[in-house]
Amino acid sequence: MWAACYGQLWKRTAFGNWEYQYTAPNLSVSRVLVINNDFLAVGCYDGFFTIEQPGILAEFVEYDITNSPLEYWGSEEIPGIIRSVFVDRESNDKYLSVGGQIYKFSNLNNHIFSERPFDQNYSIADIITDHLGRVWVCADRANAVSVKGDGSWTQQSNPDDNNNCLLWEPTSEVSGILWVGGEVTGLKSIDDTVWSSYSYNDHGIETSNIADMLMDDSGNIWIVGWHLENFNGNNTVGYLNEINQLMTNCIAREGNTLWIGSLPYSNALGGITKFDGTNFTNYHSGNSDLPGNSVTKIVVSGNGRKYVGTTEGLAVFDDVNAMTIYTRENSGLPDNNISAMDIDNDGNLWIGTESGGLAILGDVNITAVEEEEIILPTNYILEQNYPNPFNPSTKISFSLPNNTHVKLNIYNSLGQIVRTVANSNFIAGQYNLDFNASTLSSGVYFYQIITKHFVVTKKMLLIK
Repeated sequence: MWAACYGQLWKRTAFGNWEYQYTAPNLSVSRVLVINNDFLAVGCYDGFFTIEQPGILAEFVEYDITNSPLEYWGSEEIPGIIRSVFVDRESNDKYLSVGGQIYKFSNLNNHIFSERPFDQNYSIADIITDHLGRVWVCADRANAVSVKGDGSWTQQSNPDDNNNCLLWEPTSEVSGILWVGGEVTGLKSIDDTVWSSYSYNDHGIETSNIADMLMDDSGNIWIVGWHLENFNGNNTVGYLNEINQLMTNCIAREGNTLWIGSLPYSNALGGITKFDGTNFTNYHSGNSDLPGNSVTKIVVSGNGRKYVGTTEGLAVFDDVNAMTIYTRENSGLPDNNISAMDIDNDGNLWIGTESGGLAILGDVNITAVEEEEIILPTNYILEQNYPNPFNPSTKISFSLPNNTHVKLNIYNSLGQIVRTVANSNFIAGQYNLDFNASTLSSGVYFYQIITKHFVVTKKMLLIK
């Protein structure tokens, strides 16, 4: 709905708020006519003028409480922040949270459930799924994480009453470790029902307020929240001086390259930082087209495209020097303040905003294939390594019929992990991974692949 008042044009949002849009060239505005939802004809006593809303982007679809199962948060009729958006790579189901409510969709037309994982209306901070098909959530002020399998939600109490982020590490076919980033006590983990804490005195982790984290292919956990830290399970390496950002807020991977989002603080400008393993390069609104320096979320698609959510809009780029910027003013974003994002298996970017609106940006992961038919595997397969016996390198091949998280471990004859060859999300296809055992002694070794629906172990022989 549009309205005119003393020469100013105002637009009413889905939540009933009026927001200023334009000032008319003639103060005597008499009527506003909306044509095709993207063109305004404004009548004045001395004539009329037209406004084309700049760059409305057809690929955005906006959802809120008026056209989807999303609800108000709490008893007051105010929209809650969509604080977490998560896509299960195996099932392609989407999860998002508004306040204390969690929603599960296969798509917006197939709403599977909306439930409250906690007894009280805590604000849910993060959602993940594990390789056993369970859903885990954490929340502010809840001294527990909540998990849902086939039945109802159950809580696992932990030492922190403010939890920000979750990370799942599968360790076998039927078990794994849940890593929890807290706002007060830092990094914790739970293995079955046993909690462990990782402090500065014991493991050198300086960050007590962890905002985000991820695990690389070597099993190291990268932590942000104050600066950047790398935790290998025993010791920690910090990058305070190198990254020159005091308020790191989010992190994403592009192969071996890390992208870190920060908030302005003190003399730090905020923005995004690229770390290629050696060099740190910072980009902000002063040296790039980034719409804002308060970066809330970074997502990297399968083809390497980066999506950077800020409090001032969305930046999309393959090359950091050629960004495309989406805002409320030139697209279907319900709000410039982006709070959560994730990409589904169909190439759609799901965007949660501070105002409680959800936007979906389509076709973000389309790759053209010419004159070549791609035949995907129909079964999970782990091949025998080749050559076998080997010295010092061999290839390990496997096939995936679906997109899934894959962990590939190498064990010695005592059952100890000596190498993690892979620990990340893979799209459906066939893979050949190199394993170099130049630092290992001769003997029998075992390699094991772990996915949500497939766990197989095979033997190989290293002869030097």
